[in-house]
Amino acid sequence: MSNAGIEAALKSAGGHVIRTQVGDRNVIDEMLRGGFNFGGEQSGHLIFRDFSTTGDGLVAALQILRIMRARRQPLSKLRQVWTRFPQLVTNVQVREEGSVRQTFRVLELVERAEAAVKPEGGRVLLRYSGTEPKARLLLEGRDHGMLNH
Repeated sequence: MSNAGIEAALKSAGGHVIRTQVGDRNVIDEMLRGGFNFGGEQSGHLIFRDFSTTGDGLVAALQILRIMRARRQPLSKLRQVWTRFPQLVTNVQVREEGSVRQTFRVLELVERAEAAVKPEGGRVLLRYSGTEPKARLLLEGRDHGMLNH
């Protein structure tokens, strides 16, 4: 569920993003599988595999300070390398996993939303919470206008 603005910034710098299922465990598993040394989640967890195999706030803060020092730039300047894409997230109570996806009307609406936002770099994500009886629906686009279709 990480913001697509990060993906756009990394692509423009020659990098790429690999998306996983939500959860630090899934992120670190993919990092180990692919030999990657940096990963993170929308929650703010940043994983620097050279120093730790979990999201560690202290390690993340020290790495950001190291980058600030190496670039001789304040964080306010460094954060300008990317722009957060607007996101709308809503939670829907469900009785059991799968019940939302089995409702034809919901799938039809998700497909229509994807068709509307994808051509302009937007996305739609429908997933079940791993901790609550809820489905999470995320709509994301380059600007708020894309999300108001």
